Amino acid sequence: YPVRVAGRSQSIIALDLAPRSVPRIHAVMRQLQWGSAWLALFFQRQQQVLQSASQERTQTALALLATLLESPRVQAAATAFVTALADRLACDRVSLGFVHRGQVRVHAISHSAHFGKRTNLTRALEAAMDEAGDQATTVLFPPMPATPFQITRAHDALVRQHGTVTVCSIPLPRDDGLLGVLTLERSSVHPFTPAEIAL
Repeated sequence: YPVRVAGRSQSIIALDLAPRSVPRIHAVMRQLQWGSAWLALFFQRQQQVLQSASQERTQTALALLATLLESPRVQAAATAFVTALADRLACDRVSLGFVHRGQVRVHAISHSAHFGKRTNLTRALEAAMDEAGDQATTVLFPPMPATPFQITRAHDALVRQHGTVTVCSIPLPRDDGLLGVLTLERSSVHPFTPAEIAL
């Protein structure tokens, strides 16, 4: 018996019945239909939760995009963007780096209109960004239990040297390679969730 939600089969219930008369089989099927209604309701609610989360993520992404478009200058727009992202995701610091001559260079740091290009923090951020960019994958530190093996030496150094506890670096790809890397930091032990990474 298929359990359908919005015209699509979500699951199938199979029964192994002893031989019985046709009226008794119809009675069993009727009970099955009534009993499976809670399953259909469960799947329907699950879909609504997923759609709601997707809509919220889209609204947040559009709000962040609007933040980018408010400023005509790239530097100011990038700083506004990383600051809004830091506020939205409860990060202590969000940094954006762009690839320049084969290496990632920090372009904006949240809550900082100006920052030293060659400070220890900037160098540590760039090393972590290069680490994620070289691996072409999101790097989480400390790694989650199900995370495949990743090189995290630069992320470990960033944590040890600058008081961060949790770091997430996300490469920003483009057609011909890597555009840059976004690095998010928290001083709390709360790991970045899959929904936050997707955003």
